[in-house]
This record gives sequence, structure tokens and C-alpha cells, in this order.
Amino acid sequence: MKIVIGATGASGSIYLQRLLEQINASEHEVHLVMTVHARQVADHELMTFRLPPKVLQHPDNDMNVPFVSGSARF
Repeated sequence: MKIVIGATGASGSIYLQRLLEQINASEHEVHLVMTVHARQVADHELMTFRLPPKVLQHPDNDMNVPFVSGSARF
């Protein structure tokens, strides 16, 4: 299964970190899109945000990622 997670600048970074760690331990393909503010909040709340190795991170302004459109085959 392919999973796309979007993170905004809202508080609650510990939940994002734990979700990514749990999904990373599975066989799922995980894609993460974080806004600049989400990264800042995560770094502030967690001191150091750790992206699990199998999670693929995409810039929040990349209009060429495969899942950018609902009509795209992803």
C-alpha cells in the first residue's frame, strides 16, 4: 500500500514522529509532505525531528510528485 502523509505547522509533532516510526516498520511505501512551518514546529517541539529511513519526503511546492493530482495514477 502507498501512504501519503501531509504535515502542516500545527502542534502535535510527537504524533507525526510516532506515526512515521510505526509505518516505517511496515512494508508500506510512505511519502511525506511537510510545510516549512511543520518542520520548524517539529524541530522546536522535538528538539530534533528524525525522518525514518524508508520515508520519502517531498517538498511542499513540488507540483511534479506522482500524487499531486487526484486524477494521477499513483
